[in-house]
Amino acid sequence: MSDAENRNDTVPLKTYDGNELIAKVIEKHKKLLDDYGAQFSEIDGRVRSANERITSSKEKKEHVATRTEVLTEKRQLFYHQAEKVLEEMGSSYGNDPLVQKELKLVAEEFPKLKGTLSPEDEKKHADLIFASISSVHSNLIKARAAVDSFRGRINEAMDANAELASLKNPEENPDQAREDAEKELGELEQKHKWLENRINSHREALAHWERVSVSAPGEAEVKS
Repeated sequence: MSDAENRNDTVPLKTYDGNELIAKVIEKHKKLLDDYGAQFSEIDGRVRSANERITSSKEKKEHVATRTEVLTEKRQLFYHQAEKVLEEMGSSYGNDPLVQKELKLVAEEFPKLKGTLSPEDEKKHADLIFASISSVHSNLIKARAAVDSFRGRINEAMDANAELASLKNPEENPDQAREDAEKELGELEQKHKWLENRINSHREALAHWERVSVSAPGEAEVKS
């Protein structure tokens, strides 16, 4: 192909005057700000979510520790109160042989309730005790108030133990949830910071060229 043909096939270069060039630079920075802004918005949301999950996991762990301490003390207190009621019944109604026999069975079974038991095992021991204490009520009507009080304390202790069991076996492990969130946060932070820096850089550049655009084009030194 001849040089003349090459010259004829060459696409003519478009030239820009000062104002057009500045407008192109401004357009470029705006486009990059839009692109980086969209990426940053998505990652920033994930960063906030990860931080919230970390905070929530720590709070849940603290709540579990505090609640466990409270429930353990409540359970011990309720059993102590039930034991006192049992002792009072023994002192008040000890002359009745049938009542004394049932109270003895209750007293023998009662210590098993105070150990660290699953709610299921605890209920089995409680049912045995309730069967014997019901006989006391049947044989001695005036013991009804004491029997009801005894039952009430044991039921409250069992409720505390059931909640303790649920705290020990939560649907979501706070430690694992925190570790997962911290891992995700670590993976996001570098990109998050990079995008933040790029956005700040392009904002500064855009502000510069927008100022330049209102000045005489010939006075501007173009830098993109």
